Amino acid sequence: MKKESLGISNDLIFTSMAGDFMPKKTIQDWFKRFLVRKDLKLITFHGLHHTSATTLLASGYTSKKCCRTFGSF
Repeated sequence: MKKESLGISNDLIFTSMAGDFMPKKTIQDWFKRFLVRKDLKLITFHGLHHTSATTLLASGYTSKKCCRTFGSF
């Protein structure tokens, strides 16, 4: 039974079918299969983090604003 139907809520983005934490490895495996299916270059979530930070800086964000965007001060 899903947590929502039990009145339990959380702020998780990726969950198991039951609404619980999904193992990190499961998400990584799904993402890798997606990239392979779409014939895209393999990249990790950490790599995406760096790519988005670099893109923000290149578009004119200050390093301070970039840090705030990613939650580090």
